[in-house]
Amino acid sequence: MVRLSQETSLNRTHEHQWNQRRFVSVGVLFSGLALPITGLGDHLARHSPESSGPHAGIGWVLAHVAIGALFVVFGTWHALLNRRSLLKYLRSRVRRPALPSREALSALALVGGVLALTVGR
Repeated sequence: MVRLSQETSLNRTHEHQWNQRRFVSVGVLFSGLALPITGLGDHLARHSPESSGPHAGIGWVLAHVAIGALFVVFGTWHALLNRRSLLKYLRSRVRRPALPSREALSALALVGGVLALTVGR
């Protein structure tokens, strides 16, 4: 009985330690997921028939800018926390330069295509 309670208290202590990497990773995830939502809310608020005036949808604009700033901060923090791995990867790519992967080229084509279709119309 005593041993079980000691193990339980040790596990609880370990569970309550702050994990900075986990916090930053989840911050990047949540702020990244929130950006399209606030962007869509901003777009709908500005173009809805009920909104009028110069301050239409200002709350969505502020939310989108604030979440965007959080995303940049969390992303930079994430890169700093993982700089050793990132630099190791970049150094290995400099030594033996290669063409970008098919996945990277496909993602670039998708993003570029969506950008061209939306902005270039």
